[in-house]
Amino acid sequence: DSEVRTIANSIGSYAVKVSGTVLLDGVPIGPSTTVAVATEPINWRNNFKSVGELEKGDVRMLIRGFLPEGTTFIGGLPGEGKTLFALSIAKALTTTDEFLGKFFVEEQVPVIYLIPESSSRAFRARCEKFGIPDDPKLFVCRTVSEGATLPLDDASLFEAVRELKPVVILDTFIRFS
Repeated sequence: DSEVRTIANSIGSYAVKVSGTVLLDGVPIGPSTTVAVATEPINWRNNFKSVGELEKGDVRMLIRGFLPEGTTFIGGLPGEGKTLFALSIAKALTTTDEFLGKFFVEEQVPVIYLIPESSSRAFRARCEKFGIPDDPKLFVCRTVSEGATLPLDDASLFEAVRELKPVVILDTFIRFS
């Protein structure tokens, strides 16, 4: 499909950003670090589940009929409205307003919005136009104005996710790979 090829080529044209710190089991390692290699075989089965071991129950819908709990990817070419769409999702989750005037949100869900391609002033203007709440328990963000792109294994991000239990929006994902 030519549309899929166009999107894949667009994503593939971005430079890959290398993180400054490499972690092994959460511990920073570098060129002078010695890493002990396990001599016992790894029991890989501890990291996987059979169908019968998976949780039972209905899928939790964050936005009824549209957004299930879990990982969701929204892709598109530059300038096609991904940020506006993501901000619409953020507004619905943080205010319980219907998403796109159609999809019901049953409970408020905090959002962490990471957008290393936007300045703080520009992103603030967008958030205010969308009516994103100015409430740090519901919406926090990080733009290029706050510094370099935050690595996804950053301790402060882990702590924020642990405390807020938010939806995390990466805008644009390629900046985090």
